[in-house]
Amino acid sequence: MSFISTIDAPCALCGGSSSIKTIATKDFSYGTCENEFFYSECECGVYRLVNQPLDEDMGRIYPENYSAYRPTRFGPMAQIRKWNFQTKIKDAIGNRKIDSWLDFGCGAGELALVVKSLGVEKVFGCDFSEMFFEELRSNGVECFLSNELSRLDDKSLDVVSMLQVIEHLRDPRREVDAIKSKLKIGGVFIIETPSPSGLDFKIGRNKTWGGWHAPRHFYIFSQIKLIQILEECGFRVISTKYIPSPYMWIETLKARLIVDGRKRIKSKRFSIGNIYLVAVVTLLDYALIALGKPSSNQQIVAVRE
Repeated sequence: MSFISTIDAPCALCGGSSSIKTIATKDFSYGTCENEFFYSECECGVYRLVNQPLDEDMGRIYPENYSAYRPTRFGPMAQIRKWNFQTKIKDAIGNRKIDSWLDFGCGAGELALVVKSLGVEKVFGCDFSEMFFEELRSNGVECFLSNELSRLDDKSLDVVSMLQVIEHLRDPRREVDAIKSKLKIGGVFIIETPSPSGLDFKIGRNKTWGGWHAPRHFYIFSQIKLIQILEECGFRVISTKYIPSPYMWIETLKARLIVDGRKRIKSKRFSIGNIYLVAVVTLLDYALIALGKPSSNQQIVAVRE
């Protein structure tokens, strides 16, 4: 393991370039480099990754074993994830008739395949990696790279989903604007992204919160800030809610053990594949949400005006 090259980047949302480095963290999730990474709380209300990796290192910081590229196709966890996606779709869409859907940042295509199985005629997936494009195309999902959004006609989509993706973007507002142009008037935009608000954020804020996910997360949004961005881009928010964040809980706990010097951790115990640990932290978040407490994961559903 060695260092990667980085560049200090101003906030893509407000242009701010504050050098106040409020949080220092590392790549506790995958250990792809030895760098220390710094998050600054920007004046516009987001946490910004100050020293961002260069494009040339994307293949390194997103290794082949990256969780989004390790699909759960079989077994109990696969059924749980399928049910979870079906529930998300039903809650966000309701009784709307959907003919076209784009999953922006589709990864291994788990959501896109569920959408296709529900009878949506035109399902698209885009990602910066082509790793699963061949498999998805064989299952009726049309795939293209994330920078090829222009391949879709303007005002052609009923739904765009962006689950755990907006925080990975160098210029989130630019991508939201581009997505709006592809949605029909009244089309639905579903976003899920980490939120600096849950108990696990409070536990790991200063270094080990799983939501930092450095150096892959460039921005962390409060719910208020994300709503503001959507409204400024021409969306009307129709629902907001906090949802369980088992991945962030697990990554937070793993990072705490690493920092405490317990480096010889059995990785399978602290991974999203550990169904027992996932169940425990998910139930904890559900309990906190039921008590009116926020989690560190949020969902916002908006429609194009």
